[in-house]
Amino acid sequence: MVPLKQISKFYSKGGVPINDEICDFIKKILLLIYKYLLSIGASKEDAEDIIQDTFIKTYENIDILIDGNLKAWMFKVSLNKFYTIYKKSKSNIFLSDEFLSNIKSDFEISNIDNSIDINNVLSHLNENQRNMLILKYNLGLSYSDISKLLNINESSAKTLCYRARNAFKNIWESEKYE
Repeated sequence: MVPLKQISKFYSKGGVPINDEICDFIKKILLLIYKYLLSIGASKEDAEDIIQDTFIKTYENIDILIDGNLKAWMFKVSLNKFYTIYKKSKSNIFLSDEFLSNIKSDFEISNIDNSIDINNVLSHLNENQRNMLILKYNLGLSYSDISKLLNINESSAKTLCYRARNAFKNIWESEKYE
C-alpha cells in the first residue's frame, strides 16, 4: 500500500499535474474510508488492500472524476471491493466509545454498556440503516457530509438517520436489552 504520507505529487494519465490540494483531499478521503472499513468489520490488512485498490482506481480515473463527487465515488469503489471480499458476511462492527455515548444520549436508551448487544441489534438492521448509523455516530460525520457522500440532499440524510435510530431503538426495546 502507498502510505498516505508519501502521496505528494502525481500526474494524471494525460500528464496533467494533480495539485497538492487534490492530493490532500484524496488523503483525507482515504483515511476516512480506512476508518469506515475497519468499523464495518474489515481486517486491517483487507482495509489497507482496499484503500490501495481505491487509490489506484482513483488515480487511473482522476481526469473524469475531478469534476464529479470524488468522495462518493471512492466510497462506492471501496464498499464494492469490501463486499466482494466479505460476500456480505455479518461480521461484528468495531464500535468507538463515542458511538456508545452517542447512542445513550441521542437514542434516549439507557443501560447500553455492551458492544456485543449493540452489534446484535445492528445486525438486525438493513444495510442502509446500519451504514447511516455508522457514518453518523461511529465516524461522526455531519448530515451535510453524509449527504455529499451518498449523493442525496441533507434533509434526506437527516430523515434516513432518524429512521435508522428509530429502527435501532425499536429492536433494542423488543429484544428486552433494557
